[in-house]
Amino acid sequence: MKRKLTASGCRSKAKALILLPVVLLLVVFVSGCTGFESIPFIGSFCIPGITCAQTVEYENDVLVISTLDAVPSTVSTSQQFRLSAWIENRGGETVPQKDFQNTPIKIKLYDTCEGLFKEIKVTCPNSQDTTGTECTITSILPKQKIPVFWTLTAYDKDKIPLETSCNLKVYVQYPYRTKSITSITFIDYVEMQRQMDQGSFKAITSYITEGYGPIKPYLTVEDQQPIPVKSGTKSDTTMAFQIKNKGSGFLAGSIASTGSDSDYPTMSTSTPKIPVNAITIESNVGTGTGDYAIRTNILAAIQKMEAFQLIGKESPKQFFTVETPYQNKIEKIATYYVTTSVSYLYEFRKEIKVTIKPPKIF
Repeated sequence: MKRKLTASGCRSKAKALILLPVVLLLVVFVSGCTGFESIPFIGSFCIPGITCAQTVEYENDVLVISTLDAVPSTVSTSQQFRLSAWIENRGGETVPQKDFQNTPIKIKLYDTCEGLFKEIKVTCPNSQDTTGTECTITSILPKQKIPVFWTLTAYDKDKIPLETSCNLKVYVQYPYRTKSITSITFIDYVEMQRQMDQGSFKAITSYITEGYGPIKPYLTVEDQQPIPVKSGTKSDTTMAFQIKNKGSGFLAGSIASTGSDSDYPTMSTSTPKIPVNAITIESNVGTGTGDYAIRTNILAAIQKMEAFQLIGKESPKQFFTVETPYQNKIEKIATYYVTTSVSYLYEFRKEIKVTIKPPKIF
């Protein structure tokens, strides 16, 4: 039996379609976080007191292998082909940064498909020795692309009697420091009461700016802002710190803030971690006797933490408390900006398939 769609049925379906997005938004708001930052055109969307902090984020992947080509990708036994890797700096400053001049960029063909090629020669951009499979680059400018070439010669048909394919793998490894800025806002207790009496008090969230780089530090304020402060009455506020891998590659190791001590881990070492001495805290607050020592408080709390290990793409969030500026007289509202930075080694990888064919037998 066929069902006839009446006018009232059309209206009910239209209502359902209209209500569905509203219901979805309500579910998202109740869940506590919108996830809007994953939607490109509303990445900084924020409703005070409901959604997550307003975040501006710069390019995640700084050094990448933008192109990896094998010409030709299919060769006969005993023939040569050329593997080309173009290294691109998508960031906003020269790599390595000035503090890491002693740690060059490393590009390596790390999987050479052992048993298929009798000779491999590398051509580096700075005329290094062509033996081996590795190049180092002393610097690469923003938006610059630098090529690295490998010439590979396949074994003859006695060594490769059947058609064989393999994936050649290349990585670029580099040191980097990513900075972020987080705002934290306090309000004088009397001023808050005045605004509440007038019905003008509004909750706000931090403005967070995440700089260039794949490994990003996240310093967040966990209490509702603006945070009330009563002059002369000691009080604390809760904050949290976390490391996230927002890039397409891997954390390769740690590097000291001075750039003098680096660690290129091998397969025998443990999972790379970021030690607390690779993290620095700055603020725009002065260092005078009467200044609010928010930088000192945050740094002291982070230095008590253990090394940060990524589980998946991020480290567990670690909470801590810092004193509010109760000893400093806040005139109505005061906003402080704290800069956090993390230093690390990062690795971006890419691979390409090549095929070796022995000559046909007639």
